[in-house]
Amino acid sequence: MKYIDDDVRRRHTFDKRRQRLFQEARDLSILCGTEYALVVASDSQIFTEASPNLAGLLSDEGRNAILDCLHGKVGESDAADGARAINQSPSPPAPDIENRAAV
Repeated sequence: MKYIDDDVRRRHTFDKRRQRLFQEARDLSILCGTEYALVVASDSQIFTEASPNLAGLLSDEGRNAILDCLHGKVGESDAADGARAINQSPSPPAPDIENRAAV
């Protein structure tokens, strides 16, 4: 495996693999009754997805804190503020595993 030099091919590959990764996480959640939260970052964008019970982790404030960290725009106090924003998200209800699709 090696880096893809062509911008168009690289972007196309990134989009396809990102979509498959998110689908695998959804499938794992259904099959095994698990929760998931994913963050995939490119140079200019951040892509997130989470199961309903973990969606609060990926709030706008949390996403912005992640972007700032990736772009080196964050100091210790900013990182602490981002962590506080994520930790102060309302607690989700416990997962209802009995109602998940059975395989």
